[in-house]
Amino acid sequence: MVYISFYLLHTLNARTSSIAIIPCVMYTAGFIASMTLGQRTNAMLGRRLCYVFACAICSVGCALAYMCKNDELPAPWMNLPHETIFPIAILFGVGTSLLMVTGVSFVHDLVSDNLGTSAFVYGCMSLADKFGTGVVVILVQNHRDLVCHGSEGKACALFVRQVLAGVPLASCFVACLVLPFLPSLVNNGGKGKGEGRR
Repeated sequence: MVYISFYLLHTLNARTSSIAIIPCVMYTAGFIASMTLGQRTNAMLGRRLCYVFACAICSVGCALAYMCKNDELPAPWMNLPHETIFPIAILFGVGTSLLMVTGVSFVHDLVSDNLGTSAFVYGCMSLADKFGTGVVVILVQNHRDLVCHGSEGKACALFVRQVLAGVPLASCFVACLVLPFLPSLVNNGGKGKGEGRR
């Protein structure tokens, strides 16, 4: 979400109006997905499979973003037209929305009936999410300054493309590696309360 504007302007050389249109498409797709798919997908697939499914959607978006055409950059294995950014925005919107819904569902399972500590747990999750994202953005931006050397040339455009495609892909990969080690918690995938508690 943070890097999509840089990607549009510096990598795709898109019009400045796109930095309003594309995030709007992403948020709209995410809102629709959270209203229609979130709970149903969690109930059908269970928490873990739903999370993997959402990671797969984001990963497809990352791969397509890497292949979007820029005549000034070295071509990946194929060049997709600029218009591909609209399905990419939809994939990112749907994928991140499902990840958020499923992540909050994991926290809900962790809290269960312990309502006395629920505010603390949700607050810690929100703080860790924002703090972790902020640290990653700072590190990426510091490296971007070294790569770009104050200009917005070819090296910078390539770096932004690699960040937008690589960082979410790596995050999804790490999340899927950690997922099997999560304990089975209550209400996993919409099943009855108390099932699967360890």
